[in-house]
Amino acid sequence: DPEQSYVAALHQKGLNKILEKVGEEATEVILAAKDAQASGDNAALIGETADLWFHCMVMLSHLDCDSDRS
Repeated sequence: DPEQSYVAALHQKGLNKILEKVGEEATEVILAAKDAQASGDNAALIGETADLWFHCMVMLSHLDCDSDRS
C-alpha cells in the first residue's frame, strides 16, 4: 500500500522518481565521503551509503532485475 509503504510509494511514482532518489543519494555519498576524509568520522558516510544501496535495490526491483539475471 503506497499510503503505508515508502517502497510501494516509490514504485507507484515510477522509474523517474526512483532515479531521482538514486541521484540524490549518490550526491549525499560524495559529500559525506569528503566530510569523512576531513573529519575522520565515517558514521554519516556509512549511513548515506546504505541509503544509496537501498534506493539502488528499489531501482533494480522496479526494473525486474534480480541476482538470477544479468
